[in-house]
Amino acid sequence: MASIKAQMLSARMESEPSLLVVDVREPEEFAAGTIPGAASAPFDDDTAARLAHLLGDRRRPVAFVCAWGHRAAIATIALRRHGFKDVSYLEGGLEAWGCAALPVAPGRIAGGMSLPAAPLAERARFTD
Repeated sequence: MASIKAQMLSARMESEPSLLVVDVREPEEFAAGTIPGAASAPFDDDTAARLAHLLGDRRRPVAFVCAWGHRAAIATIALRRHGFKDVSYLEGGLEAWGCAALPVAPGRIAGGMSLPAAPLAERARFTD
């Protein structure tokens, strides 16, 4: 399983616009603050299947984040089971992100889970 440190994830976000960062925390946690540009998809038993269906392209890089890294690690394993190869999780979660003095922004959710379908400027939504 591939973990990624906060500074490395930040650099990868800058250099790789197709990287999808997915925050798997609950909506209220996400709304309180997340990595700028992250999509919200609270993790449950069906999250990986829904993400795999929505994203389609199993070559697309995905990085999961949560508060401490545990939920994101589980999501990483689950998405890999759906054939995604370039999947990682933020080691230490948003706690490590904050300790690295990286930016945090309020999360925005509009009536369901929001996932960018393409680079972060273009968004697609799906609901449970």
